[in-house]
Amino acid sequence: RIGIMGGTFDPIHNGHLSIAKRALTEYSLDRVYFMPTGDPPHKTNTLRTPAVHRESMVRLAIENEPGFAYSDMELKRKGKTYTAETLTYFQEEHPEADLYFILGADSLYSMENWYQPEEIFEKTAILAAERESGDHARLLEQLLYLRERFNARIFLLGGDIVPISSHELREAGAAGKLTGEYLPESVFAYIQQNRLYQS
Repeated sequence: RIGIMGGTFDPIHNGHLSIAKRALTEYSLDRVYFMPTGDPPHKTNTLRTPAVHRESMVRLAIENEPGFAYSDMELKRKGKTYTAETLTYFQEEHPEADLYFILGADSLYSMENWYQPEEIFEKTAILAAERESGDHARLLEQLLYLRERFNARIFLLGGDIVPISSHELREAGAAGKLTGEYLPESVFAYIQQNRLYQS
């Protein structure tokens, strides 16, 4: 039972780690792979920190976390990276594994418009982390809709999500107000050493 957690991780923060830990324990996963995205098609206008830094931050964040592993599968691929294709590659690497794709529950509202959504739902179960501030009734309605339309296996992750986003952390860095409150200590030190997110 393998979890896959993709994202730009720009930067990776404690919210990502807490979601992955919940997935690991709640669904008895053997391993969760953190997979930084290369060139995600839905973020065409976003300036990203170079992959070498995002990769280093992910490696630092998970190095002492049992059950966590790193995958550079998407970073190694050229051009746009699509979840459906990533899952195909992952199945080839781990043919005996049951796959669980971990994401923020907000993504459920756009997933039917992703590249080959039928293939995504066929290849993996979805573990969706719900924000405490979200509309739970609306989210359940969307979840049931996707289950019915795609025969999707979608499950919600319990617990509170750390109330921070990578975007907010980058903005704090640009304003000179970034602290280590929501970051692994090693990641915060790396950001400072490499002067990332400074305007």
